Amino acid sequence: ARFSAGVAMGSGGMVAASVLQFATAAALPAVLKRVGHKRIYIGSFALAALSLFTLAVLPAMPLDGNGASGGTAAFFLALIGIPYAVTNILPFSLVGRMHGSDPNIAGYMASLNIFIVLPQLFCTLWTGALAGAAGWRAVIGVGAAFAAVAIGSLRFLSIPDRALVDTSAGGGGSAQQGGLSLVAHGAEGGSGAADDAGVGDGDDDAGDDGGAD
Repeated sequence: ARFSAGVAMGSGGMVAASVLQFATAAALPAVLKRVGHKRIYIGSFALAALSLFTLAVLPAMPLDGNGASGGTAAFFLALIGIPYAVTNILPFSLVGRMHGSDPNIAGYMASLNIFIVLPQLFCTLWTGALAGAAGWRAVIGVGAAFAAVAIGSLRFLSIPDRALVDTSAGGGGSAQQGGLSLVAHGAEGGSGAADDAGVGDGDDDAGDDGGAD
């Protein structure tokens, strides 16, 4: 009875995760414009770490298949759909927007895909042995730890969030959609770098127009 109940709840959680993945993918462009790429990235990994840690410490389902632990596990399994969608979309979105006009964009995308797949292959080398030696809770706990490490790493990662400069027109370009700033790369609020590249903020442009008048 417990096995059947666990399969049913797990299947329900995975279905809910798929629904959340679809909803997250649909809502992500609008959310990115309001919140920014870096915050979305950190938030998604924080949610993944919380969900995995909770799954790792939840008590086992009672033998009769009833109890709150099964429903709680299904709920946090469903939440994994949100960070899963973000981590499958955002890296390719960033590379595409930052290097979309580069003739080597296909190589960048291929390299990104390789470095996404390599950790997955690496995990298959030790997860089975760890599960056999310490149980499935240890495997999920390690996953939560990796998510926490990703949060710490992202705090030091420079993701330009202000404006995307379109250089496909052969020059300076203009600030466009999406919230990326190639000019201010590595310096949020670094208007000096933007000014050197010939792209100023709205206030500077207004001042220049006033002087011209």
